[in-house]
Amino acid sequence: QARLQSLKEKKEELLIKKKELHYEKIRQAIEKSGKTVDEFLKDSGISDNSDEAGSDSSAE
Repeated sequence: QARLQSLKEKKEELLIKKKELHYEKIRQAIEKSGKTVDEFLKDSGISDNSDEAGSDSSAE
């Protein structure tokens, strides 16, 4: 029982580390691009800022 618990904890730790690595890669990509986070997300098409009245395809 205790061993199972420790395995679950290790798995959670690994998942957290994996996520942190993913975010670190994104952070580095943004830094390399020389843009702000908002500009980077907008260019990637990830941004969901609906407060901008733009003529882009999201107004469909």
